[in-house]
Amino acid sequence: MEVVVDGYNLIMKIGRLAERVRAGELQYSREVLLHLLSRAKRTEFHSATVVFDARRLGGKPLPGPEGLSLRRERRGTLGVVFSPPGSDADEVIKELVEERAAVGKAREVLVVTSDRALASYARSVGARIETSEECARSLAGRERPRHGRPTRDNRSGPPEPEKELAAPADDEVERWSRYFGLKGDEPIEL
Repeated sequence: MEVVVDGYNLIMKIGRLAERVRAGELQYSREVLLHLLSRAKRTEFHSATVVFDARRLGGKPLPGPEGLSLRRERRGTLGVVFSPPGSDADEVIKELVEERAAVGKAREVLVVTSDRALASYARSVGARIETSEECARSLAGRERPRHGRPTRDNRSGPPEPEKELAAPADDEVERWSRYFGLKGDEPIEL
C-alpha cells in the first residue's frame, strides 16, 4: 500500500507538535513527524510520501524551499514533497492519487488527511482514507486503523489509558541537529 500524508494537517493533530508550530518551531515539528513515521509500528508508514505546503501561512513564509517548483526529497525510506509556489499540499496529493488512478491502482493508495474536501476527492477516485486523528492515535499505538489493517501491536485486552504522543526532548533534537550540521530553523538541503 502506498501512503500519502498531508503533512501539516497531521502535525496539527499531534498535540505537542501543534504547540511547537504555534510557537514558531515549524521545522522542528516537520522533523519529528518524519521521525515518527519512519519509526512507526505500522510498516506501511516507513515508505510514505509526506507532502508539505511551501506556500505562505498566515502571511508569513513557511520555512522551507522558497521559489522552487515541486521539490522532492528522500529521508531514508520516506518521500518528502514540498508543493510548488502558488499550489498547496492538497493539489499535489490530488495529482499523486490521480497518477495511481490512471493506472488502475487508486485502491492501493491510503491518503492521511482530515481535510474533508481532499478526503472526498481522493475517495471519489478510489483511494482509501485515514483521518489525521486516526493516524496520530495509531502512531501513539492506541488504535487500530479504520481501513481494516491492524497494527502489529494491536492485541485484545483492556485499552491503555490515553497518552499524548511524545516528542523528543529538546536536548535530543539539539544533539541530532549538531550531528547533521543544522542551524536554527533554516531549511535542510539534501
